[in-house]
Amino acid sequence: MDHGFERANRDDARELGVGQPELSCVIDEIDGRARTALARFLSGLDGLFERQGTLRKCESPRCPRLPKLYPMQAPETLPHRPVQWRRALRALRGMRGNYDSRLIMEYASALEGDEGERGFQDFLGEPGAAELERERPCLAAALDDWERLATLPAQSLGGAYLALARRDQIRVGDLVAGAHALADERERAPDPLRRWYRDRMLAMHDLLHVVTGYDRDRAGELLLIGFTLGIWSLRALRISLALTPFSVPLRVLPGMARDVWRAWRRGRAARITRATRLEELLPLPIAEVQARLGVAPEPSAHPQGIWRESPRGRWRRGPIARAASDPGRSCPAARAGAPPRAAGTAARSACRSARRS
Repeated sequence: MDHGFERANRDDARELGVGQPELSCVIDEIDGRARTALARFLSGLDGLFERQGTLRKCESPRCPRLPKLYPMQAPETLPHRPVQWRRALRALRGMRGNYDSRLIMEYASALEGDEGERGFQDFLGEPGAAELERERPCLAAALDDWERLATLPAQSLGGAYLALARRDQIRVGDLVAGAHALADERERAPDPLRRWYRDRMLAMHDLLHVVTGYDRDRAGELLLIGFTLGIWSLRALRISLALTPFSVPLRVLPGMARDVWRAWRRGRAARITRATRLEELLPLPIAEVQARLGVAPEPSAHPQGIWRESPRGRWRRGPIARAASDPGRSCPAARAGAPPRAAGTAARSACRSARRS
């Protein structure tokens, strides 16, 4: 092939009337000019795309893309966030006889203001928070792992939660996904660390139902509000408690008010913090968990029994009883049907993303 190429060059040189060395110089000059022109063209095209925002260095396949939701670094503190009273009122109107978790999240988000950021800053200063922040265990995924919880004793914290979750068809992954879908969630959690923290606080709520023994009906929710206010004073809970006379039958209101006060005292004496590793307590018996967390047992906190609401709407005190796997006793929100099994997978994926960040 080399000999054929040389003969072709000699033939071209004879036709042009020039020698072979001169022809090579001409070809090199043409090739050099072509390369220069092509380089200038590609450089100008690159600059044009970059100015229009359609080509960025971080989009190169050699450089991993960053999540769009979160910035590179977590801000030390978030700017002031006002309370959205009108939004809270709209959500409150929608909750009349409608136990919808989306409306409850809208209501809590509207009344949050700066309390969510203050709670996050308090969490960072609590004992054990630094280690918890480094590890970032996923409480939502642990509570949605029903197969693992089924291996725990029935009287353990994890076993009792599983009975409650099966009865009311609770999937924390669904609740987390609903919180992520709120319009202002990116404003409240602009980085992975705050997102992980907020998901964790959301997952704690139903687990506290098991720790305290308060059911998930209206009576139990009011008692848990009193208990939680003894630990953290939150505006949404204070307003909800102030609205109690409008949601409790008049004949039981005095007794219910006394029991809410007892629940507040119970929470005030508890040793529960935002950095409490609840996932490590799942295999332990509930009595031992209460002793570790400083939560008074139900008979001593409520000697006359705990208020419960029957499916027919009747309120009365009843004996201390843990949730049974009876779908007939489930709350109205749970009777809509079982959520998809993908909820646990979604919760685990969210926690893995936060851990990688």
